[in-house]
Amino acid sequence: MQPLYKEEFRYQAVERTILDMIEKGLLSPGEKLPSLRQMKATTGFSLTTVNQAYLELENKGIIQARPRSGFFLRTVVRKAPKVTINKPVKPACRPVNRSSMIHSCMESVGDPRLIPLGLALPHESLLPVKRLSMVAAKVMRYQSARGMAYESVQGNKDLRSKIAFRSLDSGVLYNPEDLIITSGTLEAITLALRTVTRPDDTVLIAEPCYFAFLQILELLGLKAVSVRSCPENGIVLDDARQVLEKFKISACLLSPNFANPDASLMPTERKKELVRLMALKEVPIIEDDVYTELYFTESRPEPLKAYDQKGLVLLCSSFSKTLAPGYRVGWLEPGRFREEALKVKAGTNPHSATPNQMIVAEYLAQGNFDQHLKKLRRKVYCQVEAIQQKIGCVFPREICCSRPTGGMFLWLKLPQGVDAWELFLNAQAKGVAIIPGNVFSCHQGCLNGFIRIGCGHPLTPRIEKGFNILGELVNEMANAKKKAYKHLQASGLA
Repeated sequence: MQPLYKEEFRYQAVERTILDMIEKGLLSPGEKLPSLRQMKATTGFSLTTVNQAYLELENKGIIQARPRSGFFLRTVVRKAPKVTINKPVKPACRPVNRSSMIHSCMESVGDPRLIPLGLALPHESLLPVKRLSMVAAKVMRYQSARGMAYESVQGNKDLRSKIAFRSLDSGVLYNPEDLIITSGTLEAITLALRTVTRPDDTVLIAEPCYFAFLQILELLGLKAVSVRSCPENGIVLDDARQVLEKFKISACLLSPNFANPDASLMPTERKKELVRLMALKEVPIIEDDVYTELYFTESRPEPLKAYDQKGLVLLCSSFSKTLAPGYRVGWLEPGRFREEALKVKAGTNPHSATPNQMIVAEYLAQGNFDQHLKKLRRKVYCQVEAIQQKIGCVFPREICCSRPTGGMFLWLKLPQGVDAWELFLNAQAKGVAIIPGNVFSCHQGCLNGFIRIGCGHPLTPRIEKGFNILGELVNEMANAKKKAYKHLQASGLA
């Protein structure tokens, strides 16, 4: 991956240089780093920039300063190996039934007594709380009567215009008259599914798939057939072709850019081929685009919508991961299905909250959002890096971890024999909340060797404590499995 924000944040280029040296084995644990002046000469950056990079790495626990000696690589620093793709399985179409397991996880993650290591939200310190509060006060002071009235079914016109204007950066030009404002991304996805499917239809999804999507499919009486996905390249197109040949697919529900839970990113050519493939069969694609703004590279990845020539892609997104989760302001660009989508919206939730739409529209009008996004991306990137390093320090060497280029998740493959659901229960008993891989599959017993880690929270002492506890548990469970296996071997039963 190239250095982040080469122009705006030069110290991160220095950070990346050091991290690359660690990855390549050029720096060993306990070894002294090049001095500030040496690194200045190597990189061409100022002493101030180099010093800032070293301090950032120290804050992340990767290096440590020793009085009068300089900076040294900590003795236990490594990143876990990458997650590889699962072996192919025979595709199967089945009803979705995961609500009970998902409900248990949601209760755990929402419990304030537990340390939240699986949360899918940016911490409030990453959000423009003060600025939004000022905007909200202004809107309510000068437009209070309008804020109490119902908004149109399609949503606030000013907000739709602002979203359409911002779409220029994504490779797609929206017409404000085509956009439908929703109460968050999940309502947009539900609306899209209601528009293009009927109960008992079959929907193609990724494996792993965000558990809330599985809940929606279950509630709408839809069947699911999954195709493999990997963190580096997204879904496997050969699997998708097989599914299209074998089953009557009514829609696809996919997250091509930094998907929840594995933060996978589909390469451009794969996106184009996927859109072409579905267009041949006239299969609508419901695209979850909520994490796209959280890219760590120099340019924003384009959505599937950018390659849609038939109006078959229904794009769903929101400001929940970048601005204000609680405002629940999202949108749907329904492609050729606009009229039907408006009918469904009018019959289910005809008026999304008026004040929230007004506040977000005014905030966007003030022109601060892009500056906020730059800061947010930088902070989330640093948190992902820090958490990867922490995992490398406290988890067994057999752990495998994704290397995302955006989003706010890490997808971990546990050591052989360690069950994710059992780990979830053990961690909960120790005061830590995680999300086990089981809930991201429509297949019973699948992904039980994986967990999702959220990186929306800074690596505070409390979060560090949570990782220490979790690492200890994984080590204990892995060692117990090894001992049990050795015992079976000694008994001649293995």
